[in-house]
Amino acid sequence: MGVAFSDFYPRYTIAASIIISIIGGILLGVTSVLYFGPIDNLTSGTLLEGLHSPVSVAAFSGGMFAWAAIVAWSIFGRNAPEDLTSEYPHVGQPFRYVGMMLVPVIDVALYYVVTFLNNLASVLGLAAIGIIFLYRINSSNVWVTIGNTPRQNTRIMRLVLGAVLVAGAAAYVLGVVPTLTHEEWSIVLLYALIIWVGIVSGVDTTISAMEGALETQAVANEGVDYLTEQHQTLCERAPDGVDIDVGIDDDLSTLQDAQSAVAELETTEAWLDRYESYLDVREDLADHLDEPVHDLALADDDRLSTRVATLCENLSPTHYDDEETAADAIDTLEVVVDTYKRGYLPDEFLTGDDADLLNTAGPSTGQLEWIESAARKNARIKQVSGYDHRA
Repeated sequence: MGVAFSDFYPRYTIAASIIISIIGGILLGVTSVLYFGPIDNLTSGTLLEGLHSPVSVAAFSGGMFAWAAIVAWSIFGRNAPEDLTSEYPHVGQPFRYVGMMLVPVIDVALYYVVTFLNNLASVLGLAAIGIIFLYRINSSNVWVTIGNTPRQNTRIMRLVLGAVLVAGAAAYVLGVVPTLTHEEWSIVLLYALIIWVGIVSGVDTTISAMEGALETQAVANEGVDYLTEQHQTLCERAPDGVDIDVGIDDDLSTLQDAQSAVAELETTEAWLDRYESYLDVREDLADHLDEPVHDLALADDDRLSTRVATLCENLSPTHYDDEETAADAIDTLEVVVDTYKRGYLPDEFLTGDDADLLNTAGPSTGQLEWIESAARKNARIKQVSGYDHRA
């Protein structure tokens, strides 16, 4: 859903929210600790012990998340597109972002339960907060705002996790890791967790409020990209005289545009499939002609091959407004081409009273049935008689 989220909020806006949350959140968090916590300066030798106090954790968390909530609502809530807030009003409501201030409570409570209530060893406390920290990095939705595809999102997340682990291992091997106790490392990771969640909670909260819109936008983006690629492939494959007349609206600037695109995806794909089938049959016919189908159809003569080529031009999906009728036309063309290849079409095919069918671009359902019936009838007659006519 990364590219979908970026359709609603430009990436520079997301980056700005993260930077502002980091700077302002940490400053307000530290200020809250100095004002409410048991420490009065950041140079005390017992700094980590003072930061470990529940009052200090609560003060830092409160300052960090109060600022993060303000930033999130100011950037994402107030600037949400009108078409988005009309269907997902929670995106623009302040209480949604105030509620995200409770996000770290469970994580911090779990840490204190492990380390204090059960009076377990400090190494278990370090393990608990380390696992929670890695889990929060992995579970955050912020990664989907960077990559354009689920695969890219996964790679970015794994790259970040790998970098954190490799950097930690390298620092340990090089001996540059601070000499802290397990409990002190727990405190460091605890505050790192609070800072991280404060940074990404705005994006996470916004994404959760507009999840339905993101899913719609993601489906539209992926579908349009796929169909555009398929359309381009067919255009490159199409010979002279064949236009792949399928319109793909790639303007997905609003939620309504995305919803309309999703509604049309199946129909557009069906039309592209019809053109692909038509090109298959046309290429099959071209392999049995001495001239290109388009050039032969324009020839001023009454050869059987000319008539079949003309019929091939007339049965192109371009001439139809209804996808099902276009499919019937391709089925009819396939019967005619197959019969022609096997030498079962007589020289008088589509002559006489039927000649007018060669002047019809996009024959109707009734006319298609007539053409197919004539081709199958001639084929049956020749198969019974054992006659093999090669045109």
